[in-house]
Amino acid sequence: KDSEMLKLLMVGAGGIGGYYAARFLEAGHQVVLTARGAHLHALKRSGLTVHYEGREPVHMAAAHDHQELVTRYKSDEFDLIIITLKATATVSVVSELGDWLKQGRAPVLS
Repeated sequence: KDSEMLKLLMVGAGGIGGYYAARFLEAGHQVVLTARGAHLHALKRSGLTVHYEGREPVHMAAAHDHQELVTRYKSDEFDLIIITLKATATVSVVSELGDWLKQGRAPVLS
């Protein structure tokens, strides 16, 4: 395994999370995304497409809802967990992922 490659969890693959996920993927890092509803289905079906700098790269990255995430991964599997949700969603994320996050030692950036 390349010691320079990071395994990142992007909680929230909207505008901000999607942009940074695409940039990390383009740089060769492994990124797991969380989303819900139609957005999650679109990520699984068609991948992550982000329009920036006149380009539209498409990246196929693992995408899960929070329940899938906690059953498939341990929080310690990630080098960094990045939360890119609106501030109003923080309470629900803490209730859904708080215990899972506490089981590991991965740094959380929000």
